[in-house]
Amino acid sequence: MPRRRRCRRVASQPRFTYFKPIGIRAMDLEEVELGMDEFEAIRLKDYLGLEQNEAAFEMGVSQPTFHRIIDEAHRKVAKALIDGLLLRMSREDQVVIVEKESYRIFECFDCESRWSVDYGIPKPMKCPNCGSTLLARVKED
Repeated sequence: MPRRRRCRRVASQPRFTYFKPIGIRAMDLEEVELGMDEFEAIRLKDYLGLEQNEAAFEMGVSQPTFHRIIDEAHRKVAKALIDGLLLRMSREDQVVIVEKESYRIFECFDCESRWSVDYGIPKPMKCPNCGSTLLARVKED
């Protein structure tokens, strides 16, 4: 029996539920389901350009787990694009939705890594990646 999946942190929900080729009815298409954790992995890595270790930290998973999530997400999106399938964003219960205002983003000036810190936790004194003390809070867009 496989282990139960741990919850992942998701900071942004998809604005749309479905993507499909134009001119074909959704009911006539085979469906590929993209999990919220896979959507978040694509958003962090491909859209925001975070490194895998930074994106893994944002989602509250290990780097190897993040790698598996992003690989599966890329495979599903590629299959939907190449085979002309209906891509559906799922609404899973295995994710924790993190509101944008519930954490702060910090950046290291030396290694340029970014990470989040929940409100109520003091400002970090050093970078978790390289140990540098040259850090600053990043204003979100």
